[in-house]
Amino acid sequence: MQAETFNVKEYGARGNGKKMDSPAIQKAIDASHKAGGGTVLVPAGTYLSATIVLKDNVTLHLEKDALILGTTDYKAYDNLDPFTEGLGIDVGWALLVA
Repeated sequence: MQAETFNVKEYGARGNGKKMDSPAIQKAIDASHKAGGGTVLVPAGTYLSATIVLKDNVTLHLEKDALILGTTDYKAYDNLDPFTEGLGIDVGWALLVA
């Protein structure tokens, strides 16, 4: 059985770098996970994003010239349990969580 592919554009992502695309990306991830796993496809484009949570058995595949760009609006990010980042600073937000 071949794993299914979930294109983020089919879930409402635009990839224009202006519209917040993280809700659509998350919907594609959630659908893939619910189906038992698969590949979430991000076509070429710039996808403005806040927090995205990856799930078991889901592969996030960015095509050539696809970019997930973290928003500069820190209030848009989900507040997570604090963790220590690479510089030893405790933070509670992230662009990508696995």
